[in-house]
Amino acid sequence: MNTCDISRAYIRAAVAVLLAAFVGTMVLTGCGSAGQTYSPIAKTGTVAPAADFTIAVADTAPGSGTVAPGGTATYTVTLTAVNGFSSPVSLSVSGLPTGAEGTFSPNSVTPTAGGGASALSITTTAPGPGSLTGTIRSSSISITPSGTSTTFTVTGTGGFITHQATAILDVTQSTTTTAAGEN
Repeated sequence: MNTCDISRAYIRAAVAVLLAAFVGTMVLTGCGSAGQTYSPIAKTGTVAPAADFTIAVADTAPGSGTVAPGGTATYTVTLTAVNGFSSPVSLSVSGLPTGAEGTFSPNSVTPTAGGGASALSITTTAPGPGSLTGTIRSSSISITPSGTSTTFTVTGTGGFITHQATAILDVTQSTTTTAAGEN
């Protein structure tokens, strides 16, 4: 079997795979048929870079990623279009500590060359006032641990592309004040 015995369908499929993964100029050499005889063919083409986007997460203001239990930390998620990317990107957050919840506004952003943005608010929980006595028989109590630093992940998915970026949430040590004579 020589190289000219490859079917045209196979060559088309192979070229499609090469074009999807290649950026720049390439020369493809193969064989074309004219009746029973084969003659070499060469094709030259330029492939443009694929459309894509980047994602970044930053504190909205210095220190806005540091909160006391029960507070809200704020971040800006920036999505920048690369090579003309124009699909909406859905956002999600993972890796938050127990009792913390993240919400995006808006939840989906179409990246632009200058950067499209979404505000991420992470709300933490704090223990309520008073004291607990006895045995707690529920596993549904979620309090954000104080004195923790957690790296969380923001994921953006759009146009069959997924990218992630990380940031840090610092929950400061909570302090409890007890009045004289109280336990």
